[in-house]
Amino acid sequence: MNAYIKHYLISVQDKLNYRIDFLFKFFTIFLHLYASVTIWYAIATANSSSLDETMIADIIKYMILASITTNLMIFCTPEREIARRIRTGEIARDLIYPISLPITLIFKGLGFATANLISMYIPGFILLSIIYKPAWNLNLINIAGLLIGILLGYFIFVLITLQIEMISFWWIENWYMHYIKHAVFNFLSGTLVPLWFYPEWLYKILNWLPFKNIVYIPLGFYLNRISLEQFCIQMALSIFWIILLAGVTFVIWKAGVKKVVIQGG
Repeated sequence: MNAYIKHYLISVQDKLNYRIDFLFKFFTIFLHLYASVTIWYAIATANSSSLDETMIADIIKYMILASITTNLMIFCTPEREIARRIRTGEIARDLIYPISLPITLIFKGLGFATANLISMYIPGFILLSIIYKPAWNLNLINIAGLLIGILLGYFIFVLITLQIEMISFWWIENWYMHYIKHAVFNFLSGTLVPLWFYPEWLYKILNWLPFKNIVYIPLGFYLNRISLEQFCIQMALSIFWIILLAGVTFVIWKAGVKKVVIQGG
């Protein structure tokens, strides 16, 4: 465990060391966050006659949090890392080490997320709050639920990402699968549109998939659109999905490693 924590701390330090790089990234990411929120702000205010003030306020708060959460997950998840190591042959060295590469990548991703949260997303959140002046919910239970839900959602997202990465053991040029993953994730997790706007039949389908638990459920609970009882049930489902996805990831990883050992790559 100490080795994984060391990778986590190194990742945090690496991200915080490059200040010039940070300035450019902060500017780029903030523009992306601002654009995402502004579009929905314009839509909500243009339909103010059919939407009450509470709904408009919830939409703005939801999109601020959804934009930050989505960017944090996508840009802090180790995409194409395993594929790169397979392509360069580094994977052979990684397999010699007495630590698990997938777990190492998860801890590195958490390190990147921590550093980016401190240096970019919290300042971005403050700026967006100054611009739009939303009345944030300060209830500690809602805040704790939001943070726990996002953390569990991150593990779901990163496990799906690792599974796509491991396809590289058999099919190295699989980069386009990440674009498909992003499209599916954005549509089904509630990143682009709050799921309370989705038709009931589609929401019922989403109940059988893990995507809504990544973004919508934590944010919906924070905004009091999901009851505490429903939230606890959904968190139990998130843990179920994490266990299931971790098991599938383990099986794929072992099969990929076996291919490398037997066939030499």
